[in-house]
Amino acid sequence: MRNLLTLATAALFVSQLHAQKVDLDRYWYSTSSRSLPSNPLPEGSRTYRIDVTNSSIISAIYSNEGLKSALAIDGLKNTEPKAHLNVSLFFSDLNFEKTGINERKEEIKDKSGKVTGQKSYYSAYGNYRFGIDVYVKDSNLAVLDHFQPFSTNSLLTYTSSEFGSQSEAANYFNNNIGEIKRNLAKSNTDNALVTIKNNLKTKYGYPVTTYRDFLWILDSKKHDEYKQHQEMWDLFKSITVKFNGNEVVSESLKKELAPVMAYFEGLRTKYAADEKADKKFRHCSYYTMAKIYLLLDNPESALKEADMLVTNGFDVKDAEQLKREANTMIDRFKKNGVTSTHFPMDISMNNAPR
Repeated sequence: MRNLLTLATAALFVSQLHAQKVDLDRYWYSTSSRSLPSNPLPEGSRTYRIDVTNSSIISAIYSNEGLKSALAIDGLKNTEPKAHLNVSLFFSDLNFEKTGINERKEEIKDKSGKVTGQKSYYSAYGNYRFGIDVYVKDSNLAVLDHFQPFSTNSLLTYTSSEFGSQSEAANYFNNNIGEIKRNLAKSNTDNALVTIKNNLKTKYGYPVTTYRDFLWILDSKKHDEYKQHQEMWDLFKSITVKFNGNEVVSESLKKELAPVMAYFEGLRTKYAADEKADKKFRHCSYYTMAKIYLLLDNPESALKEADMLVTNGFDVKDAEQLKREANTMIDRFKKNGVTSTHFPMDISMNNAPR
């Protein structure tokens, strides 16, 4: 009888444990890794140079050296007058082709909502063209890539703030046209520099990046698992900030992760029932382990976790994203001849072509 009572009590405890509400929320952490390029240059030949052909309006805003500095490629050595990667920038002038005045009419209403009149507002506009051509060439000056952050084939539009009369809008535009052109050229060029730099670093660079990512973590404070779950989360996020894309992941850092990995792996066996609450815990387990394996530069193991996440059936979209990340890492490892996103680089070993 006592054994039956014990079994019944245990069954009730398990039932209550699994009946507790399970909410998973995004919890964000920070870490660091080295990005690997999609089109890497051979080791020893990672050199680049940037040549700028400026227009009159751009040269009044930026120096050539300032533009070159803004486009420095991390992980590559800047060499002159030759390099294995040659980037050429060509800036056009900025010229207005058509100008005019826009009118916007606004109804005036009394307190009852009845229209009693209308008021007009005027803004000056100008259609203009501006272009930036970017050519990327190899050491033999064969074109590898060509793109235009801004093209003179496209007509752009400037619109001023609004004024109370046509003459005010026209006078503002005519009296400030030089400043308007400079501001447009600077704004467009600043945006273009971001686009160009991102293009170059994605294809050829090795920048160390600090970024934020998230785990699905239990946020149900009344759940019996909550306390230990949060302790493991706190331990995890305290470890990830120690990863540095410019350093090899140490064995001691891996050991610090061991209890976190053991805990999250254990969730899949502790909560093994075919119930939604248990599936959430297993989802958390597979997702977390996949992220940890990616952090440890082990994409093959991350893919296995993603497959189990699919089998679990709670949210397959997470699995699709994990697989994209893992397959991208595998592809970049193969192209770059490395097995990690955490390593120092010595660019001084790279030499310009003879």
